[in-house]
Amino acid sequence: MGLTLSEAFKKAWSIIKGRVITTKVKGVTYGIGQKALEHLTHYANDEITILLNREAANLYDSNAIEVYT
Repeated sequence: MGLTLSEAFKKAWSIIKGRVITTKVKGVTYGIGQKALEHLTHYANDEITILLNREAANLYDSNAIEVYT
């Protein structure tokens, strides 16, 4: 769409604000990462904080995103 990274994040936030999006995280390979993320469904949305951090140094995918909860 020709957006800067900052503009893309703002656009994405405006799209999902107040909505619930269900997705799987691709490439969760450490321990029980996917199961840990699935466990979050037991909590109310306002009890969860999710931080997405770009992982540009990832050797396999320079567009990789780290997910922290």
